[in-house]
Amino acid sequence: MDNQKFNKECIDKHLEHCGKWDSRSLVKFTTRDDLNVYYAKGAGAVCSAIKNQEIDFRKCTSAGRNVAVISNGTAVLGLGDIGTKAAMPVMEAKAVLMNQLAGLTATPIVINEKDPDKLIEMIVAMQDNFAAIHLEDIKAPECVYIETELQKRLDMPVYHDDQHGTAVAVLAALINTLKIIKKDKATLRVVVCGIGAAGQAIIKILNNFGIKNIIAVEKAGILKNNRQYNNPIWKEISQLTIGHTIIGDSLSDALKGSDVFIGVSAKNLVSAEMVNNMNDNPVVFAMANPFPEIDKVAIKDTKCQIYATGSSETINQINNVLVFPGMFKGLLEAKIKTITYPIFLAIAQAIASCVSQKELDNNVIVPNNISLEVVRKIVKVLVVKNAK
Repeated sequence: MDNQKFNKECIDKHLEHCGKWDSRSLVKFTTRDDLNVYYAKGAGAVCSAIKNQEIDFRKCTSAGRNVAVISNGTAVLGLGDIGTKAAMPVMEAKAVLMNQLAGLTATPIVINEKDPDKLIEMIVAMQDNFAAIHLEDIKAPECVYIETELQKRLDMPVYHDDQHGTAVAVLAALINTLKIIKKDKATLRVVVCGIGAAGQAIIKILNNFGIKNIIAVEKAGILKNNRQYNNPIWKEISQLTIGHTIIGDSLSDALKGSDVFIGVSAKNLVSAEMVNNMNDNPVVFAMANPFPEIDKVAIKDTKCQIYATGSSETINQINNVLVFPGMFKGLLEAKIKTITYPIFLAIAQAIASCVSQKELDNNVIVPNNISLEVVRKIVKVLVVKNAK
């Protein structure tokens, strides 16, 4: 199907129901008794009990199971800063997925505020409505600061999907990939291209997993620890990676002799020649959206063993939906308020385990993105982990 026809069909589908998301009541008002219990006098009794701290308000209101999906529209998909109105379809989709896959209530919210401190204050002011905060499509480097500050100030899970959802999904795919290519994570050389929200989070989770031999590449070239960077993310990542050991400064230089390429950058940055200069049985995760760093046509002319993208149009789609529905359900069931790297690693292992040894193949390194088994396994591992 050509893009123009596809785009029109998508728009028509969204127009059909005036969006994708709605809210529904859990009780019905059909009698006077219903009004008395759930409204008026009955609601007043619950209000008083909450005020007197006789009951936790999150146990008797939707705030106990409601996840806020929040964006300021500054980094939406591969479209960039397109504003809050244009960001809403993505927020709605996240809410639908949480509800459909994990049975959660989620509220899509867009806030027209680019100042990070003002945005933080607005989210803090809304905190009593929610049990957890899912940040989405907020540009780097502000997204790292916003998430960190909210984690300090809120007594609930706070998570930025573009950072950690991408990182956990990538790690899950890589865990299964290593089973196929039979290489040791301790000696694996990985190139990560695009050191923004996703790229820096991928590098950090790979480091925590035990992969230390990582080269980070940005528009400015290979990040090296003997250089000064104004970008705080680049400065931090240059200290965590081995760019200073590489002769040269380009992506092509970084890829020579490397085992894995992970791209979260821009289309057509990688050529067939660059892939062929990688180590034996190279792995390419070309995840730039909406168009990958090297496409499925060009990759056929290379020695690449395993190829994955972020697109649903190709095999091995590495997508955040593998992560956040099960993660939030597990966090709320286990009453976990702080998300740590051990939790992210446990989630990645749970996702990877959903591909059986029999299913595992060059073309199957991740499970079905909308698999209920993935949600169940993530919830189980988080509940068990918190019980220890």
